[in-house]
Amino acid sequence: MNRVRKLEERGFIGPYFGMVDLERVCRSVMVIATVTLKDHSRDQFKAFQDYVQNIPEVVECYMVSGSFDFCLRIVAPDMGRYNEINDYLLDATDTPGGMNISSHVVLNTSKHFSGYPIQKLL
Repeated sequence: MNRVRKLEERGFIGPYFGMVDLERVCRSVMVIATVTLKDHSRDQFKAFQDYVQNIPEVVECYMVSGSFDFCLRIVAPDMGRYNEINDYLLDATDTPGGMNISSHVVLNTSKHFSGYPIQKLL
């Protein structure tokens, strides 16, 4: 336990989370949204990242390379709420020129995240 505590204290491991089977707990819809900002300034990227921190249903946000700037994983109770989040992103940002959002509703998950393959990465 001392070894684990030392790794926790140094920030190598933690925090800990439980895996919740949402289908058994409640109704929900998961959407992968790709976002392209019109303004590619560093300030706008930072502003967008700060903005999504205040939307609890945005459970993951990745800044990525390629044809779009961000990939969001959004979990909402229904499509109505997802549409509200989408409108909130489109209407309430100070992004000059706005942004484009492309939504991809998750129909099925064939592989869930279950941890990093540490042995393959080292």
